[in-house]
Formats: sequence, structure tokens, C-alpha cells
Amino acid sequence: MNNSPNKLTPVVISTVVMVLLSSVPGLNLINTFCCMGIILGGFIGVIYYSKQMVSNNLILSQKDSILIGVLSGIIASIINTGVTLAISLFSKINPMAEIMEMMSQMGREVPPEAIDFMDKLSQEFTKYGYSPTLTIITFIINLILYPLFGMFGSFIAYQIYKKKNFQQPNIPNI
Repeated sequence: MNNSPNKLTPVVISTVVMVLLSSVPGLNLINTFCCMGIILGGFIGVIYYSKQMVSNNLILSQKDSILIGVLSGIIASIINTGVTLAISLFSKINPMAEIMEMMSQMGREVPPEAIDFMDKLSQEFTKYGYSPTLTIITFIINLILYPLFGMFGSFIAYQIYKKKNFQQPNIPNI
């Protein structure tokens, strides 16, 4: 019989950290440093779960820690895409038109294919209030990056847990 603590709470905590650090203006700048907010989310979830495991005299497995990071990354990617979509729907700003204007002001040479694609996205923003194409692209990218970096953060937390709880006594060399 498996007496390990429920993984739902660490996954929820990890997901909340990831979503907050990805969606809140100002806090989301932490993700410019190698998706640090997502890594931190996976890390915090595993640290919370490892404390539960220690209090129950159980050993944290690498599989459990990776699972927490991946699951929270998947859930956070879904929620973050939804938040981004909601912001786009309530905002009256067409970001593609602004990007195209900024590019022309900077005098940068932009390939015609990129201009055509950005124009298509701009037309979608004008027609629907959001861009279905950009939303799908964002979701796919999030669905890859969030679980990957969440897993990375959970792996770091596991390695710290393992080193802290399984240190070998120093044996003098003879």
C-alpha cells in the first residue's frame, strides 16, 4: 500500500507560482532569465512535497518530483494561454499593428513573408479581437516550454533533496 502524500497540493502550488510569475506584469520579467519563474514553480512544488515526505518518514523519488514539475507545467501552460487570450479579448489594442509600426519606425528590413504573416495576424486581431493563429502558436510553445522548465526546476529540487538527505559520512583515506 502506498502511503505517500497526495501530489495534488504540490502540483497546485507549483502551478500557481508558474502562472503568477508568467502573467502578472512586472513579475513576468523573471522569465526573461531562462524561464526562471517556471523553474521556480517546479522547484517550490517539489520542496513542498519533499517536506511532506520527510514528515511521513518516506523517501522522495525522482519520478515523483519530475511528475510534479511536468504536470504543473502542463496545467500552467493551459491557464497562462487562457489568461493571455482573456487579456487580448478585453484589450482594444492590436499588438501586431503596433509591432509593424515599430518595425517601420526603426528602419529595419523585414522579409516580405514576415510582413505578410504579421498582417494576417493583425487582420485576425481586428476581426475577432484576438488572433486564433497566435493563440494556437502560443499554446503549443507554452505546452512545450512549461513542462520542460517545470521538470528542470523539479529536478534541481530533487538533487538538492537527495544531496541533503543522503550524504555519505566522510571516510578518511588510509
